[in-house]
Amino acid sequence: MFDFGGMRDTKYELSIPSSNASSSTTWACFTLGLLYLGLQRNQGRFNNKRVHWKYCITTIISDSSWTGNNSNKASRLSMPDFAILKVFKITIRSPKTPVIKEILWPPPMQNWTKCNTDGVFLGVPNTASRGGIFRNDKGDHLRSFAFRIGNGDAFIT
Repeated sequence: MFDFGGMRDTKYELSIPSSNASSSTTWACFTLGLLYLGLQRNQGRFNNKRVHWKYCITTIISDSSWTGNNSNKASRLSMPDFAILKVFKITIRSPKTPVIKEILWPPPMQNWTKCNTDGVFLGVPNTASRGGIFRNDKGDHLRSFAFRIGNGDAFIT
């Protein structure tokens, strides 16, 4: 278990790497640690060379820092992730802000009804569904429907 700057968090002990900068750096550090452990064992066994442990640690940290700085993954906004990135001297990339789009719904003419429909499918061919909603000129919900088509594609939905 890592203790970065006195901050200890048990949920990060055995975590599967997700798609952010700190977990990819931690995963690189773990993988490089196993790699250099095997390489140094082989150096001692087959070449009669002893490599100092400080060299291995320095190499693992520098390679992990290189991995984190050359990654295009964004950072999560949490203190444990921030501490990991600072230990490895990795530049912090803030996550992208969500895009909020304004959708205008022009109402139909007076005493008319408007129907908006949509369809969706998963894979080609696979499960397909469709649905819709009926609204009057005031925007009131009149009726709606949704049903599963079964196997289908974009043309069928």
